[in-house]
Amino acid sequence: MASQYCLTCGHTKNSHVFVEEQHVLKDGEKSSNFIKEFKIPINEKGLKGIATDSEGNAWFYHQTNKTSTMIKYNPENNTFDSYPIEGKTVTDNTVINLAGRQIIFDERRNSIWFTDARTNSIGSLNINSGKIALTKIPTNN
Repeated sequence: MASQYCLTCGHTKNSHVFVEEQHVLKDGEKSSNFIKEFKIPINEKGLKGIATDSEGNAWFYHQTNKTSTMIKYNPENNTFDSYPIEGKTVTDNTVINLAGRQIIFDERRNSIWFTDARTNSIGSLNINSGKIALTKIPTNN
């Protein structure tokens, strides 16, 4: 069985606490009653920020120098949904590797807000529709 990157989830009495991980989950790693690691459908580095919505789903951001994606993890049925972020790469690899990890859940708008260093944008993902809107950051690069 091949190694994969993983998401760590700690269970409290009424909710889940998620922690993004950049390490590789190796065959035979165990979980406890409180901590469980979930294999995610990504085989390359690039996990960034993480937020939890009002339904208890974990949202995280994955970015490489060619792609950006918002990913939702549903702990109730152990499924992942991907939302690709369209747009041309406009920054260099150093900026992409260092930036783009801010992510927050906006309960009033039922949206996930994030920064996307690859496209030099601030984005929002409408949870109900799955649509992503990007606003360019007015910089030279």
